[in-house]
Amino acid sequence: MINQSERFALAGDKLGGWLDWPQNLDYIACPRCDRRMDVIFQIDSSCTLPHYFMDGGMAWVSQCKDHPDVLALNWSS
Repeated sequence: MINQSERFALAGDKLGGWLDWPQNLDYIACPRCDRRMDVIFQIDSSCTLPHYFMDGGMAWVSQCKDHPDVLALNWSS
C-alpha cells in the first residue's frame, strides 16, 4: 500500500492517474448533491494549451459520479 508521503505525481497534462497538486488537495463538491467530485483531467500551464493558469500553475476538470453532466474547473498556481 502506498501512503500519502510516498505518492509522487509528475506535472503535465494527464487523464486520470495521480494528480500533481502544487499546494493542498482541493476537491470540488457537486452543486447538486454536495458530494466530492472526481478529478478526471489535469491541465498543466503551457504544456498543450497556450495558456497559463495564474503564474504557471495547473487546472483540473472534475466530474460528479452521480451527475455526469456536472463538470467543474479549478486551478492553482
